[in-house]
Amino acid sequence: MKTVFYYYRLFSLDIIAGALASCLFAFKIIDVPASIPLFIVLGISVFSIYSFDHIVDGIRKEGFTDTGSHRFFFVHRKVLIGIVILAVMAGISLAVIFLDKEIIKFGIFVGIFLIVYFLFNQTKNTAWQKMFFKEFWIAVIYTLVIWGLPIIENSYLVEIPAILMAISFGFLVLGNVLIYSYYGFISDGLEREKSIAIQFGRKKSRMFIILALCFSADALLAELIFFHLFRSIDYTVLILMNFGLMLIIYQKDKFEKNNLYGVLADALFLLPVLSVLI
Repeated sequence: MKTVFYYYRLFSLDIIAGALASCLFAFKIIDVPASIPLFIVLGISVFSIYSFDHIVDGIRKEGFTDTGSHRFFFVHRKVLIGIVILAVMAGISLAVIFLDKEIIKFGIFVGIFLIVYFLFNQTKNTAWQKMFFKEFWIAVIYTLVIWGLPIIENSYLVEIPAILMAISFGFLVLGNVLIYSYYGFISDGLEREKSIAIQFGRKKSRMFIILALCFSADALLAELIFFHLFRSIDYTVLILMNFGLMLIIYQKDKFEKNNLYGVLADALFLLPVLSVLI
């Protein structure tokens, strides 16, 4: 069972499941039907992006790292590169056959955005490093995809209540990414990785997480006070996610063991599926 869970995390299947659950939630909030091909392409895209990122990091470090995933992706890089190429080809084929032109255009835009992100993330230019906060851009790209898809499917029609829900969700994503930066402070420092925690210090990065979660709560509260258009389960999902991420910060000693912070932080993004099931 441990081996299964190891590979489940190694190949970012928890991230993929969380992205699909979150996107289902966004489609529910925007109130537009979701298509199966779109979700298949989304799952393939998330797998390809995260696998490519692990491969690049593994090659850059030549396997000399304390991160198990980077070592694995370096050792098996040839096979994994082939799998990623096949996955990308399958994703593009499915998109061309089944998805609308507007969705394909959006995918191309996100793809260009990701290429720019990877180029900035790999740069050695000190001036660019000070301006480039990868945690922020990861949160922006993730939120843009999750909520952009249903908005496009709804002919770009979106109301303020849904925007507030999207903003609340986006700050939760930022909190999640910053938690990885916060807990990875020591290992990132040893491996000379760039992160907000490294640039500003662990104490300030903790403050940034709390601020992000507070902003998420503020956006949700604003929707509740001024509109209150959605079901109780929709609010409950975001509240539970916020509470779970806050718990990780305030129970550092418990969640630092065996990287439990990452397990819970990513598992929380499965909760949005409750909005569809209930």
